[in-house]
Amino acid sequence: KKNTPCVRDEATGCYLDGEELFWSDSCMTYAVQRDGSLREGITAEQLEPIVADGFRAWSDASCAQGGTPPLTALSQGKIACDAVEFNCEDLAANSNLVVFRDDFIDTLNFRFGVLALTTITANLRTGEIFDADIEINSRDEDFSIDRDAADDLTRNLHGVLNHELGHLLG
Repeated sequence: KKNTPCVRDEATGCYLDGEELFWSDSCMTYAVQRDGSLREGITAEQLEPIVADGFRAWSDASCAQGGTPPLTALSQGKIACDAVEFNCEDLAANSNLVVFRDDFIDTLNFRFGVLALTTITANLRTGEIFDADIEINSRDEDFSIDRDAADDLTRNLHGVLNHELGHLLG
């Protein structure tokens, strides 16, 4: 279907064709980039439990058919790598990364006005997700780790991460 426009549902904005995304295993791992955000004064140690809470919120969600999603997320801890990438030659070298971007050059996808971005690497034929990385725009946005402190000028990091984790999960 090369050069065929993608059809979207007007009500939801979701694409109506293509393969549904999925993880082959209900147990996934993630890592937090060790530098945190110097600009925001948020450390990796502060970010880790927020990410864990977000995964817990998704795994505790009620399904329409009853029950909860079969999802387990395990932290790999803090890592040095801050690259959004997928190494298909060494699958063990990959991490589903959560990273702050205090400084970056605008791209078509990650630019001023984008709070955070999740980049997914998947098999286009089957929909299987291999990797997903979350970048948080700490260059242009101010974030609060206190759920009650967010206001018109400060974004609630819990809410932003919960939203991005939804993208990560497919």
